[in-house]
Amino acid sequence: MNKLQAARQNAGLSQTQLAARAGINLSSLQKYERDAKDINSAKLKTLLKLCRALSCSLEDILDDPELIDLIKEK
Repeated sequence: MNKLQAARQNAGLSQTQLAARAGINLSSLQKYERDAKDINSAKLKTLLKLCRALSCSLEDILDDPELIDLIKEK
């Protein structure tokens, strides 16, 4: 289970519900959860939509340590 899938399940949402709330394609969400598409390479707009729908931060759904470090830098 990847971080996106865990965040979705913790929010109590189905894939269909999250895709609708985030305004993204269901098949794209499924690919991110199966790691068939790299969530770390997703468009920022898509990532922000997912975070807003899940009420979480980027660090909660991304799994690239270098990218997470860059986000946390001030």
